[in-house]
Amino acid sequence: MSINSHLGSELGRQDDLESIVYILFYFMWGFLPWQGLGHQDILESKRSITTLAMFHELPPEFRMLFEHCRLLSFEGKPNYDHFCRLFDDLLVKEGLQSDVTFDWDVAGAEISG
Repeated sequence: MSINSHLGSELGRQDDLESIVYILFYFMWGFLPWQGLGHQDILESKRSITTLAMFHELPPEFRMLFEHCRLLSFEGKPNYDHFCRLFDDLLVKEGLQSDVTFDWDVAGAEISG
């Protein structure tokens, strides 16, 4: 959850994106730096962690998304198109492609076909 969520603040789009970045981080690494800590320690860890420490071995696109989230105001609108292009380009750079086919779509086609 975002820092604002820990604080009980009203949540906005930047909080959703911050949470998504934590999920992506977990998918990439298999852990979160604050796992096993108490509620207050998790909050302090999230407040104090630097993007360099958190994303040092990940593609820079992840850090850029996280920093964008942290800089947004409550009313701020994320640049969704920019980040969709950025991550599509990352897929290509990694030798993958964005085919917008989800596992559940493929599984459903195999069952009915």
